[in-house]
Amino acid sequence: MRQKNILWIVAAATVALLGGLWWRQQNSAALAALPPEVAQAMAMVQAKGCAACHSHDGAAGIGPSWRGSWGKVREFTGGGSAVFDAAYLRESISAPAAQLVQGFPNLMLPVGLSEDELQQLELLLRYLAEPNSGVAAADG
Repeated sequence: MRQKNILWIVAAATVALLGGLWWRQQNSAALAALPPEVAQAMAMVQAKGCAACHSHDGAAGIGPSWRGSWGKVREFTGGGSAVFDAAYLRESISAPAAQLVQGFPNLMLPVGLSEDELQQLELLLRYLAEPNSGVAAADG
């Protein structure tokens, strides 16, 4: 089972690395229409590989979509739940296996983000919670 998880992680990382430049090129006009700090955050999550598993438009993926998730309750495998907020975000990044969202496998590894990158990610997630954020068009 662990070997299968590693293969998924390697596949996701490969997609992220090879697809990052293509994604930016294909979505440069849509990114330009976003507020600059949101576009910068979108580019950062793409470069870090986050977008290989987490969609920005609500589409199903390897990991839960970020679209509309900020401030909503996440239900966990095995019971329990939490509101998607800054504390939940930080725990999910540093210890992703601590609380698995129902319906998603335990594939994410801990991610080392700087404080600035964490703030950019939070800004993006808050933006994606807005009903008419316009990011769906930039998700490619």
